[in-house]
Amino acid sequence: MTEHPVAGQAKTLGWLDIFDLWRNAEAPTENGAARLLAIDMGVETGTARQWRARRFVPLIYWPRLIEVVARRHGVALTTDDLLAASIAARPHPRAMPRNIGSSAEAA
Repeated sequence: MTEHPVAGQAKTLGWLDIFDLWRNAEAPTENGAARLLAIDMGVETGTARQWRARRFVPLIYWPRLIEVVARRHGVALTTDDLLAASIAARPHPRAMPRNIGSSAEAA
């Protein structure tokens, strides 16, 4: 992932860092940030909340996300950056299959 200037310093952005770009004095909480993200992306607030919980934005929204992050936050993301963030993201617990490696599977 390329380096991006955030608050005057270079930082590699992951998904949670990207979502946190919408946190500010106007929206200091996750819900407030999700509301602003939803407005910028043209989706429902619940959809933006799901994206954060899943630590991922669906591919179909990446072009819009790249544009919005550049315009609103002055950060130049690429699809390669978003792909790297996706690979590096820890999967949400509900996304993981249950009982992997358990003795019940061996029977």
